Amino acid sequence: MLYLNLFIISCILVIITDLTDFFQNIKKLIWGWVFGKGKVYKDFSIKPLGCSLCETFWCGLIYILVMGQFSIMNIGFVVLLSYLTPVIRNGFILIQDFLLRFIEWWYNILHIQ
Repeated sequence: MLYLNLFIISCILVIITDLTDFFQNIKKLIWGWVFGKGKVYKDFSIKPLGCSLCETFWCGLIYILVMGQFSIMNIGFVVLLSYLTPVIRNGFILIQDFLLRFIEWWYNILHIQ
């Protein structure tokens, strides 16, 4: 169950970080608070936010620590999940593309315009 929870946490972080513009909007909001509306926005980095690998690593470590499951095996699994965040991202894109094409295919069969 622990590994499934870590995988779900990783998936959530990948979706929020890599597949939405959530952190870009947060950075623009911070820029507006710091510099006001008059200054032109320049992109900046907030580590470890904005990096699904970093977020998965740190959130995973915190999770196994809070759950009392801190071991070398669990740390290794967190590192593996962190490393595989690009694969998880591409897997979500593949699923989305497949479902979109499947729906288009059904539209064409049913002649729905």
